[in-house]
Amino acid sequence: MDWMRDVDAEIDQAEQWASVQRENGWPDPEPLTIWQGDALPYPIEALSPILRHAVQCYQSFGQQPLPMVASTALANASLACQGLADVARDCNLTGPCSLNFLTIGVSGERKTSADRRFRRETQFWQSAERERLQPEIEAAQARLEA
Repeated sequence: MDWMRDVDAEIDQAEQWASVQRENGWPDPEPLTIWQGDALPYPIEALSPILRHAVQCYQSFGQQPLPMVASTALANASLACQGLADVARDCNLTGPCSLNFLTIGVSGERKTSADRRFRRETQFWQSAERERLQPEIEAAQARLEA
């Protein structure tokens, strides 16, 4: 079982890296656990006016938890902006600006409904761009095959 040896090697490497991080003053990672305290109010006022209005309107319609709707809106806004700007973390690490979200909810909490609504315009744009660029794509494929 070569794959098992590979997994063990990856675990060893991760443990060595964690040891180096601790020696350099990095804190241990925080476990992903369920918050046991009272929920903090979602900072809806931190959203831009347009995004805030969209989140509040959809949340009143869909009745999903406000943080779920807001994170879905932010994720889709981030996706729409990703190709417009890069972020330089230092002189060697430059990449697209993006946000990552993890939504945890029970079945039936309408996670997919919120996501479908907020990504709808992005999907329309993608379809239109695919159609608009199709002649160029076909020309490039023909050149590659020649």
